[in-house]
Amino acid sequence: MENVTVIQSKLIPPVPQETYMRRSPFIKKMNEALKRQVVLVHCGPGYGKSLGLSQYFRDHNHLYSWYTVTEEDDDIIPFFAYLTASIKRIKPDFGKSIDDVMIPSGFVSDEEIQQWLALFINELCEITEPLVIIIDDFHLVDYVFQINIFMERLIKLLPPHVRIVISGRTRPKWTNLLKLKMNNRLYELTKEDFVFSKEEIIVYLEDYFQIRLNGDEANEIHAVTEGWAIAVNLLALQWSETETIKQIIDPAFQNVFDYLSEEVFKRRSEEEQEWLLKFAIFPNFSYELIERFYGKEGVCQLDNIAAEHAFLQSLGDNTFRYHALFAQFLKNKWQEVDPRKYAELNKRATKHYLEENNHFQATYHATLTDDQPFLADILTKTASSLIRSGQFDWFLEVYQRLDESVRDAYYSLYYYEGEVHRYRAFYEQARRAYQRCLEHAEEHHDAYFISRSNAGMAHIYLDTIQPALAESYLIKAIHYSQVTDKMSEKERDLLKRQFAENLVNLGRAKDAKIWVQTEKLDASILREGNLDARIHLRMGKLEEAENILLEHMGEKAKLPDSHREANVLLSLIYTMIGDLDRAIKEAELGIKSGEERKSRFVEAVGHTRKGHAELIAYPNDIERAERSYEKAIELMEQLKVSRTKAEPFMGLVGVKVRKRLYDEAIQDGNYALKETAKVNDDWLS
Repeated sequence: MENVTVIQSKLIPPVPQETYMRRSPFIKKMNEALKRQVVLVHCGPGYGKSLGLSQYFRDHNHLYSWYTVTEEDDDIIPFFAYLTASIKRIKPDFGKSIDDVMIPSGFVSDEEIQQWLALFINELCEITEPLVIIIDDFHLVDYVFQINIFMERLIKLLPPHVRIVISGRTRPKWTNLLKLKMNNRLYELTKEDFVFSKEEIIVYLEDYFQIRLNGDEANEIHAVTEGWAIAVNLLALQWSETETIKQIIDPAFQNVFDYLSEEVFKRRSEEEQEWLLKFAIFPNFSYELIERFYGKEGVCQLDNIAAEHAFLQSLGDNTFRYHALFAQFLKNKWQEVDPRKYAELNKRATKHYLEENNHFQATYHATLTDDQPFLADILTKTASSLIRSGQFDWFLEVYQRLDESVRDAYYSLYYYEGEVHRYRAFYEQARRAYQRCLEHAEEHHDAYFISRSNAGMAHIYLDTIQPALAESYLIKAIHYSQVTDKMSEKERDLLKRQFAENLVNLGRAKDAKIWVQTEKLDASILREGNLDARIHLRMGKLEEAENILLEHMGEKAKLPDSHREANVLLSLIYTMIGDLDRAIKEAELGIKSGEERKSRFVEAVGHTRKGHAELIAYPNDIERAERSYEKAIELMEQLKVSRTKAEPFMGLVGVKVRKRLYDEAIQDGNYALKETAKVNDDWLS
């Protein structure tokens, strides 16, 4: 995959410390769980989910893959890339068919997710021995719609020899879990399966820490910790023979973990405290990274701490991470002891990850600097990559942390905000963002962003089929693209492609073809937005347009493409040639794609094209087509772009004529013609 650099340490299960205690009730539960195909492990932090699973699979003779989810995986592209890579790590031949087709570019369509799923399932079927797929910390991406859609379909279609274990802090909200449970395909482990009993606390402290407890002490520890594994472990670490349990646990502290962490931290020398904090800058850290940042002394200190610190987890390959709760404690401690140094170190980390082209991690560290201008500058460098990888929510989350004055100073961010809103079909918000970028770019005589902002505005009107409004912006965008030396030839060619598309929207398909030939645009440029197919469609070459679209549907992932979606274009072609069953099927696929990708425009166009086919296919049920057109108009009104309603109103003319409501038919027809005339769309007129 082009846009995802796989960090191998995320594919390695954590290595349990020598003080990890194997617990027979948990082992029995896991033995029983793996008789089912789907295993859910869910409870709060600090109960030992990750270490328990890791130790179990190390002890048992299972073929298993491991994927630890992190915050930057909150999009289907990185998630699927890591899931595939986790299996490839243990089965190097796995995923070859996926590699051949998967070229991510942004927002992924439902058809592409379905294709990836089919290839993934087929690849699993090629593995002949039993396999367990483990996904840890799934709660970090549990809110991502496309990931949940993929997972629901995956667990439904798992081959019989494959098990999947999903571990996280929350229970997934998948709709098919009840059915899985009723069919005896689901097993769940919860908090109750991880808490220490009083007897286990006694055994653990005695066998691993040589601490003997009397009955009262065991009862008190169990009452205070409630069997919470990480609290029991912390308590054991700070125990000394001279103290009683009451001296260790101060009842004034309500947050047992923070209190015990503070006690463990204070018992370290000042030098050890400093290094514990330094390592906490990074979510994961290796000897190589520590040496680059802190020199050989850092490596020596990491060696010492790794040898005996219970909350430093080994990920293999000389890579480590703190337990999540202890990492958060150390971050909070930084703010207490030296926030300025914390910011400086995070700036260094930001620059390191920029050099490594890890743009998510670079942006993440920039957010920890408490320096808005620095964060804004970094975001201008990483925004394009984040958006191209479909990480819209992360971009907006970071962007919204910036004060307006900072955004004004780094005005290119308004352009990227516009891109995110446009991809999501929030056109008015996109227009305002592009306009702000344009105003600042003109003030600073910045030809590059004058061109890009004009192109963004034009793209809105291309998306919503308003060619007369798009034309002036495209002319300016092309003009300023020739002025700036910052723009690549490919970007200039894409602007020329947009101009050709706009000629098509104006009903001038032959002029568009001549423009393409004159400018010598590459065929790959014309595939963007299915422009090559649309030129043939508007020239009446329906068979050629159909063949091109069918070819495109087997190609790369695309961002939402409004009326240019292959399904809705095919639906129109099939209606024109009288293949009405296929026309309705393609329209329904377009509607489904719009719903799942939250693109109201695509959904509305799908309803319109379905109405066209129904108008001819069901002459005795005319209300069927009428409902489709009215649904399309309802969705278009939510977009607040009147031009987009022209085509469904055109369809309503046919409905009203069939119902002999001639005055209403003329009224609807005049409305549609007014809208197409307003934007010079002679072809649709």
